[in-house]
Amino acid sequence: MDWKTNRFAVSLIAAAAMSCTSDQAEKRTIDANRADVRLAVASNEQLSPKLIDAFRAREGNLFYSPLSIEAVAGMLYAGAKGETAKQLAEVLGAPHDPAAFHTGLGDLIADLDSDHGYTLSIANNIFPQRGDEPLESFTNTMEDAYRAPTQTLDYLNDAEGARKQINRSVEMQTRGMIDELFEAGDIDSGTVLALVNAMYFKADWARAFDKKLTRDASFTRLDLTKVSVRMMTLLETKLRTASISNATLLELPYRDGDLSFLAMLPDGPDALPELEQLLATTPVSDVIANLQMDEIAVQLPRFTLRERFDLTPVFEALGATDMFDVSRADLSGINGSRDLFVDAFVHEAWVSVDEIGTEAAAATGAALSRKSAPRQIVFDHAFVFMIYDKRTSTVLFTGRVADPTAE
Repeated sequence: MDWKTNRFAVSLIAAAAMSCTSDQAEKRTIDANRADVRLAVASNEQLSPKLIDAFRAREGNLFYSPLSIEAVAGMLYAGAKGETAKQLAEVLGAPHDPAAFHTGLGDLIADLDSDHGYTLSIANNIFPQRGDEPLESFTNTMEDAYRAPTQTLDYLNDAEGARKQINRSVEMQTRGMIDELFEAGDIDSGTVLALVNAMYFKADWARAFDKKLTRDASFTRLDLTKVSVRMMTLLETKLRTASISNATLLELPYRDGDLSFLAMLPDGPDALPELEQLLATTPVSDVIANLQMDEIAVQLPRFTLRERFDLTPVFEALGATDMFDVSRADLSGINGSRDLFVDAFVHEAWVSVDEIGTEAAAATGAALSRKSAPRQIVFDHAFVFMIYDKRTSTVLFTGRVADPTAE
């Protein structure tokens, strides 16, 4: 059998837009201490620092979703066998009980995927070649654990039509934020399966930035040149903060209370590599352990980031090499044969941060005042951030703001 007719395209996509959200909220029911959920969270805690380390050499702005990457890597792991499975398990930090890992990860995603005072939509989908569907055992795992429905496409006779159909699905799931995940040529008549994860996030700040206070200000980029940015201001309020290794941490909670934006400001722009090196070896739960309430005034630039990555060299550097090798890949758990390999592994992410918050939070913020000058944290040079779930310490998104004016 000609391997060129059995390509396996893996697609990964995440989008985040932080803005207003609805007023209706559902109560979260996840048990963060449940054994299988802890396996998924532990994987996220191990994978997130590895990704920071893998992306450290990339210049400029940076934004991606560790949870989205974990989801698609988990789906790949469900179909992997032999050495390919061992390599993916090592990258994921997955346990010897794959079934429990898949169930825990799926339930964690399902719990986050709802309206809890924020909007977080997470959709997994599998798109096999019509007439060449995966094994029932694989599709059952996709449906039962990952809530990933199967939609057949005809890559063989209409690869461009299949590409456009997947892209339309992604565009709908990301509310139009990402409209062309697969670019021309990414999918061809040899593609037999695509795995897609799409994430969309939208939330209010618990304490709003007053638009009337936003002003032009100077921001020092990584190369030490300066650029004018629109700097938002949050008047004095109680927030959690801490200091670690020549950097200041600041937690900006979203309205629901479960998710937070963790901004990490190095003492100077030249200290950012040192901070990223620390984060590359430290789980987020350890990073946030020392956060304490303080009276803080904050200045944070508006920014919008859009990033696209080829994850193939990233996973190869992390040790998962066989799944990309046509002669060594063992993804026989998908179709019962060793004729599949990962031909494309891409990730795209978008985020926008501005002043918008809830009406109640905006009113509370405007009313605060002190006679003495409050402590201020001014994000006037390159910094990094995470968006994470405080209930489980799961990292949803990670980013670096090197230049707030460069989308």
